[in-house]
Amino acid sequence: MRIIPSYSAVSRTASTRLNTNEPHFSHTPQSPPLWLTKPLAWLGAAVDALLPNHCALCSSKAKGLLCSPCANELPPIAHSCTRCALPLPQTELCAECLKTPPSFDSIVAAYEYAYPLDHLVLQFKHNNHPHIGRQLAKKLALTISHTIEQTIEHTPPSPKPLSPMQHAATPPDIIACVPLHWRRRLQRGFNQAEIIAKHLHAHTSTQTTQYLPQLLTKLNHTQSQQNLNRKQRLKNLRQSFAVAPKLLTEVKGKHIAVVDDVVTTGATAEVIANLLKEAGASRVDIWALARTPKHL
Repeated sequence: MRIIPSYSAVSRTASTRLNTNEPHFSHTPQSPPLWLTKPLAWLGAAVDALLPNHCALCSSKAKGLLCSPCANELPPIAHSCTRCALPLPQTELCAECLKTPPSFDSIVAAYEYAYPLDHLVLQFKHNNHPHIGRQLAKKLALTISHTIEQTIEHTPPSPKPLSPMQHAATPPDIIACVPLHWRRRLQRGFNQAEIIAKHLHAHTSTQTTQYLPQLLTKLNHTQSQQNLNRKQRLKNLRQSFAVAPKLLTEVKGKHIAVVDDVVTTGATAEVIANLLKEAGASRVDIWALARTPKHL
C-alpha cells in the first residue's frame, strides 16, 4: 500500500471566506471510467518515454524532460508559509494567514512560479504539451510524499481522535482537480489539472483513495484570471464552481485533495475549499506544481 502525499507544510494565502450560504451543484461532466485512471496514467508515461530526447528548454540532448543544467535551474521552494505555501525567508505562517485563516487547510507546491518553470507551465497549458505536465507531476509527487513523511515524523502518536496535524499525515480520501469550463477545455483539448491529478493518483495514492475528476464543475465561463489581482479574482470566481449533485454524498466527512497547476493569489483554492467545506468536507488541501512568490 502506497502512502499518499499530504500537505501540512505548504499552503497559500487566502482572503476572507466567502459568504455563500449553500454549496452550488451542477450536472456531472463526462469523464473516463474510473477503472481506466491508472492504466491511462501508465500509458501516458509510456508515451512520454517514446518522445524525442531533447530538453524542453534548450533543445539539447536529454534523457528526460530537461537536460541536467536546465533541471538545476528550476526554482524549488526552500521556505514557505506552512498554510498557503507562499515563499518566505523562513518557514512559518505568513501575515495574511495569521490575520485571516483560509478555508483550505494547506497547500503543497513543488516549485516557485518563476523562470524557467513558468516557461514550462505555459508550454504545457497553451502549446499542447501534456507530457510536460506529467513529468513535472513526478516532482510534485515526491514533494507530497516528503511532506507527509515530515508530518508523521513530527507528530507524536495519540489514542485520541486525530488532531489537524495528524489528519494531515493521513492519505486523502479523495483526489479531485480544479475543473475547466467546457468551452475552455474544448479550446485547449485537455484540463491541465486533471492530467496532474491523474498522475498523482496513480503514483501516490493508497487503494482506498478515490480519484474523482468529476467531483467539481465550472458553471460559468469566467474571464481569464491572468491579469487580475486577488480581490478581482475572488469576485470573478464567486458562484463559478459547483459540487456534482451525484457525488455530494461522497464529500461529507472526507479529507479531499484538490489538484491545480499554479497557485497565484489563492483565490481559486479559497473558493473551492469554502465550497467543499460547506458541503461537509472535513479537510481540504491543495496540491499544485507551483506557487507564485508573492500575492498580486
